[in-house]
Amino acid sequence: MTDLRLTAELPIVFGTHHLFRGNSTELEWQTSFAMEAFWVSFASNPLADPVDHVGLTWPKYTAAGREMVVFGNASLPSAASIAPASIADYYTGSC
Repeated sequence: MTDLRLTAELPIVFGTHHLFRGNSTELEWQTSFAMEAFWVSFASNPLADPVDHVGLTWPKYTAAGREMVVFGNASLPSAASIAPASIADYYTGSC
């Protein structure tokens, strides 16, 4: 059996989220813009660190740096931020 939660982000990634549930929130739109910009940036130049629509750079993951992008931050212009990978240790939501 396929777990459909593994594809739940695709409408946000491809900017089609509003077609499935009706009106989207401003946070959903901003998260979508950030994800789309990172994907386009990576596809355009896979050797460079991807950059979103407001100039935030997604750094390459290294064992020393241990940084990751967190999406869905309503307090930022791009709804994305760089955070230490240890933030995942605090995630308690269902998958």
